[in-house]
Amino acid sequence: MSAPPCTHPQAFAHLPFTSSKLLELNLAKMVAKLAKKETTAEIKQLCDSLQERWRQQAEKEEAGRQELMARRAREEAERTEVARKAEEVRKTEEARTFLRNAGIVFNEVDHAAFVTAVQPVYDASAASPAIADYLARIQAE
Repeated sequence: MSAPPCTHPQAFAHLPFTSSKLLELNLAKMVAKLAKKETTAEIKQLCDSLQERWRQQAEKEEAGRQELMARRAREEAERTEVARKAEEVRKTEEARTFLRNAGIVFNEVDHAAFVTAVQPVYDASAASPAIADYLARIQAE
């Protein structure tokens, strides 16, 4: 009796295997099981079962890779943002030092007085729905 067509690796070439060793081990197991089967229907059922399990395993591995890539992208974005903010602070301090050394005097702003002075403008603007949205976002920051 010749070997069934599903024992050949090309029979499963359409599946996205991530490990050729896994494929070899599973094929060896399948051939051993096929040697015990007597009917073509049993062999076909076994082949179909193995194909389904391999497809499910490939889907799990792909989902894991996608999650890993997404997590690494988030981590890189966080590192980039932290580095950008640190660089911004460094440049600001460098510019202030340069300006102070050049004789520029910085005044400290009285925030409470400023808020009190612009409160009527905020109140008048908050009445407009278009501007109220912008003011809410500004105050949230």
